[in-house]
Amino acid sequence: MKKRLLAVLLACCMAAGMANAVFAADELPATAESAAAIAPADPDPPAPEPESEAEPTPAADPDPDIEAEPTPAADPAATPETARTLVMETLLAAPDPAAQTAVVTSAELVDSIRTDGCFTAKVNGSTDRLDGAVYTWYRSKDGTNWEEVPQQLCSGDAWNITPGSEHRLNAALDACIAGVRDAERLYYKVEVTGTDGAKLTAAAMQVPYCIQLQNGSFETPDIAGLKAYHNKNNNTPASRLYYSPDGGTGSFFTQYPSGEGGIVWQTTGVARHWKTGSAGLYIELADGSNRSYNGTRNYPEASYSIDGAYDGRQFAELNCEAYGALYQDVLTAPGTTLHWSLAHRARGRGMQDSMALLIAPVDVAAQITDILAGVSSEDDNRGLLVRAALDRTVQYNGEEVPIRSFMVGGEITDGNDQWGVHSGDYTVRVGQYVSRFFFLALSSGKGDRREGNLLDKVWFSTEPAPPVAGHANLTLRKTLAGSLTADELTAVRTGLTFTVTRSDGTAVAVISGADMTVGTDPAQCSYTIQDLPVASESGTPYTYTVTETAHAAPAAVLYLASRAAVNGDALQPAGDPPTLANITLLQNGTTYADFENTYARQTGSLRLTKAVDDTALRDEAEAVTNTFTVGSLPIGSYTLVYDDGTDRHAGRARRTDRAAQGAAQRNGGGCARGQLHRDRDRPPRLSQLVLHDHRRRRRVRDGAGAVRRRGGGCHHQHLRAVPARHRDQAGHGRHGRHAPRLCVYGGH
Repeated sequence: MKKRLLAVLLACCMAAGMANAVFAADELPATAESAAAIAPADPDPPAPEPESEAEPTPAADPDPDIEAEPTPAADPAATPETARTLVMETLLAAPDPAAQTAVVTSAELVDSIRTDGCFTAKVNGSTDRLDGAVYTWYRSKDGTNWEEVPQQLCSGDAWNITPGSEHRLNAALDACIAGVRDAERLYYKVEVTGTDGAKLTAAAMQVPYCIQLQNGSFETPDIAGLKAYHNKNNNTPASRLYYSPDGGTGSFFTQYPSGEGGIVWQTTGVARHWKTGSAGLYIELADGSNRSYNGTRNYPEASYSIDGAYDGRQFAELNCEAYGALYQDVLTAPGTTLHWSLAHRARGRGMQDSMALLIAPVDVAAQITDILAGVSSEDDNRGLLVRAALDRTVQYNGEEVPIRSFMVGGEITDGNDQWGVHSGDYTVRVGQYVSRFFFLALSSGKGDRREGNLLDKVWFSTEPAPPVAGHANLTLRKTLAGSLTADELTAVRTGLTFTVTRSDGTAVAVISGADMTVGTDPAQCSYTIQDLPVASESGTPYTYTVTETAHAAPAAVLYLASRAAVNGDALQPAGDPPTLANITLLQNGTTYADFENTYARQTGSLRLTKAVDDTALRDEAEAVTNTFTVGSLPIGSYTLVYDDGTDRHAGRARRTDRAAQGAAQRNGGGCARGQLHRDRDRPPRLSQLVLHDHRRRRRVRDGAGAVRRRGGGCHHQHLRAVPARHRDQAGHGRHGRHAPRLCVYGGH
């Protein structure tokens, strides 16, 4: 369309120019004669140049098939304006060749979400945008009920449907605004309309990934619901298995095919099934409860040396008969902060297992898995080769990047006596629309990395993990109020410390500000303590107390006060130290402890009044007797030099390192000027006042002319006179005729 309008405009201009030229040519003879008559004759005309012989023009061969068209008679009423109108009407009535090509013959969707987060409409066999065609996108949660997708700015300058690229829809960004629940995967389709009005709708596609990690507690499939393995009538890998090391008690488990039957989890380790012997990709889930199977009771300690699962009834083992990565792929939006957590435990009694959690783009994760699997050896029972491989690099965005840069939470090591809970935050990298969340074993206490590293309650989402059944989460939310810079907010946050105690006296946690998660507002941060018991084993309810034990502020920032509340109630003064006591936690939910600290930059004002109590000098000093106020000064030691401008050396003072922020304002007449310097060399002490009269060298006493310094909270001190023997410390010369001069050193 733009090309067409440009062509029309260009044609109009050309047509108008041609019309003007025609009418000008009709008038040219008269104009030439008039010019010849008016112009004076040249008294010395140049000699005419000899004419060159013109080459004869060959006669055109007559074409017997084409009759010469008669020359149309000139319209006597034609004008430049009518010519322009005629050309415009002709061009606007002509069809646009480009628009004629926007005929839709086929349409389908192409999934490139892993690469760029998008579904792309492939029209007429091309994934490029078809000019002139109209693209209308639709979304559905069930594949049946559809709604049109509005073109919307999602975050920053990122659109779900970018203007000018309407043939592409970013499913990762659209999920952020479509109200998608954790386990939902949206369907999308696109309707393409050609310039002839014909429409084609591409077949719908479902996003292959959820926005949150699924089946994190490994409760699906339910082992109790699987058929028991029998060689004759049930010999499939998806069976319930049983193992008894000593022929007595035993454990029920399954080695389930990767990614099937709602398990969601997948593995890269190719192994032979423990029972069937068939090669494949299997994930081992175990029953961590003591329920019975047809009269046979389950004992998880028989095979796995633990007393039970951390959350629910089941847990997983990282590797199943082969070394590989246990993983899920999650739909993510770049720049989003996601919360991760997991429970980890060793399998062997009295032993420790170590593993690594990594989060990376899918192609990078595949490189990492191949490298670590390649160096894995049964002889490397301490994991030295695998750990050394973590220092190798992979290709990421065209650069070599260390594998360790994709590790989250460092090396995760736990013993066998209890589940270790680990958590943290992860910010999605630029361009990473699908994130692979995967585990790799580093070492096993049993000496074989194919065994051990038990996992439960794995979480990866924009929301904190919910508590395990019968427990509660406590989230500490902190707000730093005051107009502080980003660096000041970081310094203040680093100085925070909180302690959490239980009503039975148990110290639950010590939280530092550096461990807290910063939100989109840098003045807010939070920390969640997961899975706190709400009652003792005997049923006695617990309460919790949160105390802010430290709020150290950096230099030049002053802590003023704290307020606190529970679950978003109105903030109230929190005392000293700020405390929220006897908090009852919400079972199976999250309770919020809100704290707000108010800070301000430590500033003060310096007010100076110069007066002379000597009657003989009063009239002379009247012209330079003034009151000065200097405001918004950071707390510190300062030097103020005051002079009347009569001496170029006046105003100089020793021990003045640099000018302080702020301006001196003078109240009064005269042409005096003031200079304010921050005195970093002088130790904190009582301020001093020196009044120099080089003719009499008098010492001025306090009294009616006393000077008071105000600033930095409650620092209110009189400025006292300097003894006569120290009168030169202001740095002024002993000789010369100077007007009275005021020099003030301000200190704490």
